[in-house]
Amino acid sequence: MKFKTMAERTERQKAYRRAYSQKPEVKAKAKIYRQKNRDKIIKYHKEYSQKNKEKLKAKSKEYLQKPEVMAHLIAHGKEYYQKNKEKINAKSRAYHKKNKEKLRLYAKEYLKKNRERLTARMRVYGKKHYQKNRDKIRAEHMAYHNKNRDKILAHNREQYQKMREDFLANYKLGKCCSSCGWKEHPEILQFHHKKGEKKSFTIGNLKLYKKISPEIMEAEIKKCVLLCPNCHLLFHFKRKEIVK
Repeated sequence: MKFKTMAERTERQKAYRRAYSQKPEVKAKAKIYRQKNRDKIIKYHKEYSQKNKEKLKAKSKEYLQKPEVMAHLIAHGKEYYQKNKEKINAKSRAYHKKNKEKLRLYAKEYLKKNRERLTARMRVYGKKHYQKNRDKIRAEHMAYHNKNRDKILAHNREQYQKMREDFLANYKLGKCCSSCGWKEHPEILQFHHKKGEKKSFTIGNLKLYKKISPEIMEAEIKKCVLLCPNCHLLFHFKRKEIVK
């Protein structure tokens, strides 16, 4: 039989080999050969894959990029999962339980490497999800808020108080008493209003004032000097003596 081109001849040979390999007697012979030479075949495949690693990788990538191949793989994967759902889930749970720490470290490392990409992806997904389920999400939030109102308000007050305390602690860091220069424990320094400045509130008693933001506190701090507890008490004691 004559062929017009070499490609035609190659395709014909491939088709013949495929048809020949599907014969029952040929399959049986191949199975016996594989069983006898199992180690030899495995060794050959390993050597071949190591030698042609990049070539095989590129070929596999090119093959997987075909839309029909991806569609087939996804469909097959879904079908297989539905058939073996319980078995797969049990195996997955057992693996996660056994390798909990390993998986945690891997997830942490992966997040560190791909933080920007994952953040952008989650932001896009979050927006789409919210737009799709806006009414449902709002209803759930309202129901939760109404049910746990006191708990949420108490938590918010606690967090707000902590934020103000942290602001003051950070402000005092590295500073010293304006009178004696003491600076061993700046966290216990006290605010004393300068002479002639109008006192709006006591900075040390923030728990008494609910609606004081860091900006208002900063404005009030500008009216004050920092004194150690001894100098502060001594100053007020001397002022009382003068008044008497």
